Order: sequence, then structure tokens, then C-alpha cells
Amino acid sequence: MRGVAAVAGLVLLGGPLLVSPLPGVAVGGLAGALLANQTEYLTPEFMHWTRSGEIMFMVILGGMGTLLGPVIGAVVLLLLEDVLPPVSVPPRKLPWVIVTASAASGTLRQTLALYGAIEPDAEQVRQVSARFPGLIRSVSGAVGARVQAGDALAVIESNESLQSYTVTAPLAGTITARNANPGESSGDRPLFVISNFARVWADLGVFPRDRAQLAVGQRVRVRATDGSVEAEGRIALLGTPDTANRLIARVVVDNAAGRWTPGQFVSGEVAVAETPVAVAVPLAALQKFRDWDVVFRVEGDAYQAMPLELGRRDGSQVEVLGGLTVGQRYVSHNSYLIKADIPPAVRHCASVA
Repeated sequence: MRGVAAVAGLVLLGGPLLVSPLPGVAVGGLAGALLANQTEYLTPEFMHWTRSGEIMFMVILGGMGTLLGPVIGAVVLLLLEDVLPPVSVPPRKLPWVIVTASAASGTLRQTLALYGAIEPDAEQVRQVSARFPGLIRSVSGAVGARVQAGDALAVIESNESLQSYTVTAPLAGTITARNANPGESSGDRPLFVISNFARVWADLGVFPRDRAQLAVGQRVRVRATDGSVEAEGRIALLGTPDTANRLIARVVVDNAAGRWTPGQFVSGEVAVAETPVAVAVPLAALQKFRDWDVVFRVEGDAYQAMPLELGRRDGSQVEVLGGLTVGQRYVSHNSYLIKADIPPAVRHCASVA
């Protein structure tokens, strides 16, 4: 604490140092209120680590050991921002950077939400049995072990010839079940189950009332219920493939990266209808300005709030009937940053016909 005081230019007398956090909390709260009043829009991304770096740079630039130093550093830094040229930053990597795009045609998608779970691809599951019943001499495969095609799983001594032979894996995958131990008789039961999860099924339940909207080949976006992973696919099967007599839509999902796990709960968003429109913009581009829905059109180095006449919409974009034409550039993401810079008196005053 004495070191912090020294940086701020405070001279402490000898003796015990008693510090109360209340003044610091009060000053911090006041500073936060002033910042919110100035920006009028605060998000967690706004307080990025670069903001802390700016504050530290202000202290160093103005000189440590004095209360006036940080003030001088802040003034100098603000002047440098006006003099130095801007630095180009990839917009997609920083969520607080304004992103622009050219207005273009789009496709609105009507979707249907389905829910289900990930299942192993039955075409990539093998039950491994002994070719000739006999005594199991040794077992080298454990549940959960990864194997390649041809790897040894067990050695069995045939009851008829008394010769030993090796049981091998018929495909690469994971041992998901084992029913074999040394000293047991192999019989004709499956000794191992090997599953290859490089490709899995998303089996999505279908209500009878929704059956007429679905067809084999429709595009589906599959998402884990926790939002951790998603993938695109198409309906490969629509029917009742099991004895439970349940109607499902089956989507084949690539799982080469191992991100999907059998039994994992998922949702599926099926595109049941697609409608092309002349102009469409992301819903994220819209802002409320006075009584209008607007986008901010790029006008040289400035942005112009353009009231829009809107039409149909889906979950991600909306049709534009008027106010924006194909080719015009507008702010497609993070337009709230521009709205936050508009003075409240201008933003909230009543609209004039």
C-alpha cells in the first residue's frame, strides 16, 4: 500500500498505516457513473484489457510520483489520438469494432425446431465373435481403448482343433463393450463391440403435425443443447427405423474431430422454406432511433441514420422494402456503438412528420 501511495505522489508519515476502502470504492463508483453517462452504452467488451493498458500508459506518460501526472498523461494521450493515423484492425476479431457491409439480396428461411440426441452410426458398429468356440487364453482389448483394423483383441484355443487363433478388430474405432475374460469359454456370443465415431447420427424427434413440412434432403443446423458445438447436415432418413415406433428425422453428422458424443442431447433447426428477397440486412444491424427502425449508412467518414421500411424476417435477417438499396454500405454489426455517440437530446426527441 505504501508503494501505491508513493506512485500517486503521497508522502506517508511513520507509524501504522490504516487504510479504508470506502473512499476508493466511492471514487470508483463515481468514475463509472461518469463513464456510463458519457458513452451511454456499456458492455463487458468495452472494459477490455486494452482499457487498463490505456490507464496505465496515462500514469507512466504523465510521470509517477505525483497526483497531476495521470491527468497530464490523459490529456497527452487524447491529443495523440487526434494526431496519429488510425490503426487497421481485423473487425471480426474484436467485438467492439464497427463492421460494415454492402447491401445485397438474401434468402429468408422459415425453420422448424426439432430435438433429439446423437447416436452411433450403425453402419460403423461391429460385434466381434469367435469364429470357432473355445477357451479364451488372453484378452488385449479394454473398454474405451482405440484400435485399428487388424489389431489383436483376444487369443482363443479352439475346442475342436485345440489350436489357438487370434481374434482381430474388423475396423478402426473404439471398444465400447467387452464380454470376454481369460479362462472363459467364448461360446457364440459377441465378445467385443467396436464403434467408429468418425461419423454419427443426430436422431431428431418429429411430431406428427410437423411431418408434412419435412422431406429427405432438407438442410439442418444441429446444435448441442449447451451451445458448445454445431454442424450443418441434411435429412438422410425420415421415418420410424426402430421398434419404438417413433418418428424421427436422421441427420448424418461428420465427427472426424471427435466433438460429438453418443447420447449427447441436441437440437436441430430445419429449413422448411426459403424465400429470396431483393435486399436483406442482419437483425443485428437494426437500431431504434426515435420512432423508426434504422441502419447507419456509410457516408464518407460519417454515418447516416436511414429509416427503413421492413418486410418479412427470419431468425437472423430481415427484408428491406425501402430506405436502402443494393450496393449501399451500412453498419452490419456493432451499430450500437454509433447510437451511443448520438446526443440524447437528438436521439429521443419526438419525430416530425
